[in-house]
Amino acid sequence: MMNKKITILATLIFIFSLMSVGATESVTDTAVIPVTATVKEKNDSYYLTKGRKFEELTTFISSIDVKERKNTYFLVDKDMMNGYFYRITEYDKQSSELIREYAVARDKSNVWILHTGERPLLYTVMFKVY
Repeated sequence: MMNKKITILATLIFIFSLMSVGATESVTDTAVIPVTATVKEKNDSYYLTKGRKFEELTTFISSIDVKERKNTYFLVDKDMMNGYFYRITEYDKQSSELIREYAVARDKSNVWILHTGERPLLYTVMFKVY
């Protein structure tokens, strides 16, 4: 019961933080951010690029957002957003351009697509609130 309330509270905080970002930034202001291979290699202290948690999160994203991913790679931030969401970024292997940015709840109850013109909520599990 307490975990459900925490999940709902964290989701609402995240939604309101997205609303505040949207108030100051234009939705069409989604610049492509290139990442060079050397930058990616040096930032292993900031990103998960392998391991059990990396495989678990990227497999989860791939199962929800089904598309062909032969020419992309993922980076998972080691630090969580708001202490509850994992930030996962997907890049093109050849150009290192940012393709998509996700926020995945720690308990995988919801997945958000960040900073695009697409629908922001990609996946959610509904809880009965008492």
